Amino acid sequence: MFSTVLHELAGRNSMAMIQRVLAMGVLDVDMRTGPARFKWTPLHEAASYDAHGAVGALLATGASLAATDTRGLDALEVAIDSSSPKAARLLVEATPLTGRARYNRAAVTAVVHRHRVATAAPSDAAMAATLAAAQAVAALFAA
Repeated sequence: MFSTVLHELAGRNSMAMIQRVLAMGVLDVDMRTGPARFKWTPLHEAASYDAHGAVGALLATGASLAATDTRGLDALEVAIDSSSPKAARLLVEATPLTGRARYNRAAVTAVVHRHRVATAAPSDAAMAATLAAAQAVAALFAA
């Protein structure tokens, strides 16, 4: 359930509408949702749905890569935790090289492990998506 129009647009991958709404200057690109959504920003929302177009639009309009939710997860960690490889790739590419050191392979592995543990009976498709997300992010570190 979305709590603001910007979060809904982000979750639905509505790039053009995100740009229009933010161009009006009435909404903050980093506004947070209520406690039911871990106080996510629209970037967290887009990352959780692998809405890579929305991730790009939000980043282009100044969304913060450093914003964390109430669990301490930033948008990249949410993308990995949600098996969102396209969003994760964009977020890693947008992270300055000096900030990438924070996302070493051990950290990525830990997030993927948390996803596996949180999923009681993961399907083969869910496991494949999780592995694809981890491989996409790990490949960026190797480059």
